[in-house]
Amino acid sequence: MPGIQLFEIEISDCQSGASMMLAGGRDFTVEADPFYLTVDGLKWVMTMRDATGLAGAAQRIEYRIRRAAECGEAPKADAFFRRRLLDHSDTAVIELSLAAIGELAAVLFEFGAKRITLNLEDAPRLFAALTRFGDDACMVQAAGP
Repeated sequence: MPGIQLFEIEISDCQSGASMMLAGGRDFTVEADPFYLTVDGLKWVMTMRDATGLAGAAQRIEYRIRRAAECGEAPKADAFFRRRLLDHSDTAVIELSLAAIGELAAVLFEFGAKRITLNLEDAPRLFAALTRFGDDACMVQAAGP
């Protein structure tokens, strides 16, 4: 598969310590769905729109966390990105959201049947990785057909 891996990171759950190896990249042979995300052998092939949507969700969560900190508040919990993984079971989803765990705010990342809860200090690594999709999609769009 001619392509490029944009990132590979390991994220760990702040409660259980379970980890997830997350990799994302671009396949140059597929025009309609050029981006992909993999976790533990499960692969999601996404459109340009999904890639920019996921990157945008990461940026919106990061902004909400920053604004809440500036105001001395906890960020409001909300789902920012959610898609069903069509080629997999009916319950397999990808989700990026802010969650409230008791008094603490956290970032929730779910892929397939695996869910990781990140504390706000560890979440920027995930945001930076997912933002790579948006950066690469912008370069593809700027290059034109």
